Amino acid sequence: MSKEIKNVEATEESNMFAEEKSERKLATIRRASEVCSIVGADNIDLVKVDGWQCVTRKNEFRRLDLGVYFEIDSYLPVEERYEFLRKTCFKSNAKNGDGFKLKTIKLRGQLSQGLFLPLSLFPEIVEPKEKMDVTELLKVKKYAPMFHAKEKMVGYLPSFVRKTDLERVQNCMDSVLMHKDKKFEVTIKLDGSSMTVYKKDDKFGVCSRNIDLAEDGNSHFWQAAKKYKFMEILKELGKNIAIQGELVGSGIQGNPENLTEQELFVFDIWNIDLQRYCLCSERMNLLKEIIAIGSKIGAKEILLAPMFDMFPLSKVLPANRTPFECCECLLRMAEGISSFSGNEREGLVFKCLEIIDGGNFYFKAISNKYLLGKKE
Repeated sequence: MSKEIKNVEATEESNMFAEEKSERKLATIRRASEVCSIVGADNIDLVKVDGWQCVTRKNEFRRLDLGVYFEIDSYLPVEERYEFLRKTCFKSNAKNGDGFKLKTIKLRGQLSQGLFLPLSLFPEIVEPKEKMDVTELLKVKKYAPMFHAKEKMVGYLPSFVRKTDLERVQNCMDSVLMHKDKKFEVTIKLDGSSMTVYKKDDKFGVCSRNIDLAEDGNSHFWQAAKKYKFMEILKELGKNIAIQGELVGSGIQGNPENLTEQELFVFDIWNIDLQRYCLCSERMNLLKEIIAIGSKIGAKEILLAPMFDMFPLSKVLPANRTPFECCECLLRMAEGISSFSGNEREGLVFKCLEIIDGGNFYFKAISNKYLLGKKE
């Protein structure tokens, strides 16, 4: 990839379109696990799909029918089969183009997340199979919000660093239940911008969620990296790692946490050599070294993602309940008030304290109250 520095007119989110289609399964073939009538509603049903639920047309699905499920944040192209969404979901801007953006809503008092449509609307899906990813086939993108800060890029997030996106609990309940007796570290998810600072051999870099950023005095990310003196710290530490956290505060995503200045809350350290996240104990030992070096050279002390609790999932999941009911339990747990802003917090992040099959098992539960109150 060319290292030529380019001006990015919007933020890194606008560049997610090029990458996201191959990373997140926004449109998949799934099975209706339950179809429920809605009291007082003659024309719609409530359909449960894995850990999600959607409002659909009456009698459009029966239990165990296959359909195409579109997750929230999907950006659907302008096509006749989606025109019924125009009044509530249509978006238009220069960067994203015209399309229909799906979000969490309530209809007749029922939570509806995403969209579940019959296979008959998609003749291009020739041999449909459950769990098939049809995101690219159906030209679905992840909606990228617009804002006007400028960054300069040298490329995309390096391949040796893992992107900070986590799977939502609604999509991984089979794995959650399989590992429910293992202990998990649970932290509070803050609403800001993902930031990565890495050192690999002699190379140092600062990244947003998707972009490897050129050093620039106007960059929020580089300003933070210099405030915390990460370049000097990582050089002295001498390890190939990537520090990842949430940059929160004034000038970042509208500052929903209402902080008076920008702060970085570290939530993970990626071991570049081992190609996995450090376990909780490994991370805390490294952070002690990082903070000690920073203190010695006069760096601002980094903060850690707020801890919620630490427990085996079996302690909080209801016994003898369906996967959907267990998922609802974790989503309710995600709801709560931010200690910074007093507003609804974004949610929780769950990290297994063990390595499973050579890697990490992490997932997130995003508060539905937060999603319902989100403007964009």
